[in-house]
Amino acid sequence: MTDTAVLAHTRAAFAAAGQTLANVRRDFPEWHRGRPHYALWALDVDLADVRSAVAAASHHLADLLLDGYTRQP
Repeated sequence: MTDTAVLAHTRAAFAAAGQTLANVRRDFPEWHRGRPHYALWALDVDLADVRSAVAAASHHLADLLLDGYTRQP
C-alpha cells in the first residue's frame, strides 16, 4: 500500500472504532450549563515558537480540520 492508502485506511478504521465524535461547527454554549456568569483560566502563549508549532500542526492536519477554522489555539 502507498502512504496515502495506509493513511486513508488508518483514518477510516479510527473513525469506525466508535470512539470519536463528529467535528461540528458551532460554539457549544451548553458547557456553561445555563450559568449567566462563569470564569475561565487561560494562559497567553502567543509566542513565536508556539505559533510556529501550531502552524506546523495545522498544516499537517489540514485535511482533518474544519474548513476556515481560525480560532486561537
